[in-house]
Amino acid sequence: MRHKNLKILLIINLLFLAVISSFGQQKNTEIKETQIKKSLKNIDVIITQYKSLIESPDIPYCKAKIEILRNGKKIDSINFSEIEPVGGHYGLLVYNEIINDHIVISKFGDYDGQTIIINDKGEKFQTIGGCVSVDIENGLLFSIYNSDLAGFSVFDLNKDKEIFKMMDIDDRPREFFKYSNSRFLYKATNDETEKEAIWEIEFDMDRIMQLDLTAEDIKGKELRKLSDCKEINVNCE
Repeated sequence: MRHKNLKILLIINLLFLAVISSFGQQKNTEIKETQIKKSLKNIDVIITQYKSLIESPDIPYCKAKIEILRNGKKIDSINFSEIEPVGGHYGLLVYNEIINDHIVISKFGDYDGQTIIINDKGEKFQTIGGCVSVDIENGLLFSIYNSDLAGFSVFDLNKDKEIFKMMDIDDRPREFFKYSNSRFLYKATNDETEKEAIWEIEFDMDRIMQLDLTAEDIKGKELRKLSDCKEINVNCE
């Protein structure tokens, strides 16, 4: 009788373990985890994204976190508890290239794009953004705001500072140009009329000014794009 009870207990335990194992496998198939590690001197940046593979009100479409470590010790982090797949792309785009001793990451989704910059000291900076163009010579990042609002920002990598930002403007920026060493322009389109215009960024006056130029006038002066919004596919992995 005692042996029979032991057998019953053993069978129950095995069934319990099988259920737990099955549950764990099911959970693993519900979420896809991807991780990227970028290093800069003694700074490590670990970017982890969690993409839901099923539709459930209890599971966010996308979660992400950025952990910053110095000599293996965590010193800072950024957490996105829920990134909604609205406005096209969603999730984090980590650029392979180190730009002037800075790691650059774009966040898409929520109608609130960001450009995230981390320097070689482990300091983080966040500005409105999404798709990014760069002027290496002057150490400037130009970011188009990935949002239902039209806007853009300019970040100075030499000063570790946002030096210009425009939000809720009439014409949506599409591409940036270096007209001369100190003059920067952008091509934009009006969402309602689809009319194209060329604007100049006047840093000293903290304003933008429409110019009487055409796309042909600035052809060949395009800034290099780290990400082309027409070609990338960002979906939380």
